[in-house]
Amino acid sequence: MKKTKKLAPNRRLVYAIVALLGSLALWVYVRTAVNPYSDPWVYRVPVVFEGVDALTDRSLILLAGENATVDLHLYGKLRDTATLNRSNITLTVDISTIRAAGEYSLDYDIAFPDSIADNSVTVLERSPSSVQLTVGKVKTKRIEVAGSGGSPAEGYLAETMVCNPDTIQVSGPEELVDQVDHAEVYLDRDNLERTVNTVLDFTLVDADGNPVEDDRLQCDVDQIEVELPILATKEVKLTVELLASSGATDADATCTIKPESIRIAGDAELLKGVNQISLGSIDLGEVYGQATLKRSIVIPNDMQNLSGEEEASITVELKGLDTRTIRTSNIELINKPNEDTQEYTVISSSLSVVVRGKSAVVEEIYPANLRVVADLTEYDEPGQYKVPVTVYVDGYADVGILHEGDYAIVVSITQKQRGSMEDS
Repeated sequence: MKKTKKLAPNRRLVYAIVALLGSLALWVYVRTAVNPYSDPWVYRVPVVFEGVDALTDRSLILLAGENATVDLHLYGKLRDTATLNRSNITLTVDISTIRAAGEYSLDYDIAFPDSIADNSVTVLERSPSSVQLTVGKVKTKRIEVAGSGGSPAEGYLAETMVCNPDTIQVSGPEELVDQVDHAEVYLDRDNLERTVNTVLDFTLVDADGNPVEDDRLQCDVDQIEVELPILATKEVKLTVELLASSGATDADATCTIKPESIRIAGDAELLKGVNQISLGSIDLGEVYGQATLKRSIVIPNDMQNLSGEEEASITVELKGLDTRTIRTSNIELINKPNEDTQEYTVISSSLSVVVRGKSAVVEEIYPANLRVVADLTEYDEPGQYKVPVTVYVDGYADVGILHEGDYAIVVSITQKQRGSMEDS
């Protein structure tokens, strides 16, 4: 039997490569020599619009058709058509002649790269044959900016967010601008213990808070400056100073303040030094048994009264004290300006005085313990005068005089007779 000779693997690979090259050469020959023309389609060639600035100057804007594309069926030599694609074919539409809102059907011009000779490529078909456009009016209006978000830490207060600017200008197609109600900024921060100053993006929203998003809407700013003041809060007591007077001291008094305290807010560092708010002082000499007074609550500057109480009611009650009316004739005149030439006579021979102190002590007071002193420094002319007096309780430091400032005596001042003056 005759044996068949097998080809070596390397020789078979060489034969395959030669066959492939031969096929490629035959294909090139057919395409260039036998059939040198082709008719390809180029799809989605974008349309370029000229005269957009003129449209803008007339307060007009493209509403539809600005992203138009065209499919082109071409015919020409293969070496030319093979180089064409959607990136180097230019389609242009002149919209500078449009002067009013409406719908338009406009023709477009086709331009091939400079490397393609004139009339070497023919457009067999175009789809669509013209560009459909919708032109609308441009509207501009000013809208408010509303800020939200940002939560304070426990024991702190967030005030109203401040936006700068607080209004912005939005412009675009009229029907879109009409949908916009305001702009919103949102601060996404929690547990704040200090004031925040930052810059945030904003969102255009309608009256229901739904975003109105469209690239054709333009604003005069890109971001909003935001300040969110954060204040510390603190509960502070209301206090009043009781001034000892007329035999009464703070040890004899019971004082009730309503409200007892209020909550205030302010800068954390300033608030550290505020532990109470004073309502002023009360002279116990003006309190007889029990008295209720109203005082305004005045908080430190740069702080806020969160409780809302602007006035406090103070009730002071004195306990363990007694009063007694004593008539005394122990009257003394001092600082007589013209004692050598004038006579000073007390018309009021005695004076009733109300004393106050501990019950047991008040009972020990006698008229002799009271001393009524009238200062005549300002009385240098003859006549009768009602002169204010000061009443002292000698020997009893814890006993006071009620109604101080209300006591007076009548003093007569007369000119001395010459003989009396010589005798003196």
